[in-house]
Amino acid sequence: MSSRRASLGRALAAVPGYLVNGHFARSALVPAMFREPVSSTMIAAIGYDEEAEALEVEFVSGAVCRYRGISPDLYEDFRAAPSKGKFFNRYIKDAYPWEAVE
Repeated sequence: MSSRRASLGRALAAVPGYLVNGHFARSALVPAMFREPVSSTMIAAIGYDEEAEALEVEFVSGAVCRYRGISPDLYEDFRAAPSKGKFFNRYIKDAYPWEAVE
């Protein structure tokens, strides 16, 4: 890839809401969301914004991802799941667009 095209790709990736490889690009303009700790070996905490239908997942690694289009019912099912990691992998991980949150 040419350096000019790589620079353009990096510039577009910085635009909030711009999709990169099917995922939302990282955005510094994403407001903080309250996340509640959960009992899981994979997931440290989860948060939800019902108005935006956005779910934040903080992994035990420290990475935080925001998933879009999550219904309130799906979020409640996630909260109630006995295994957060299994639920996440089965119903959320590859099913919804996401962005990394810094």
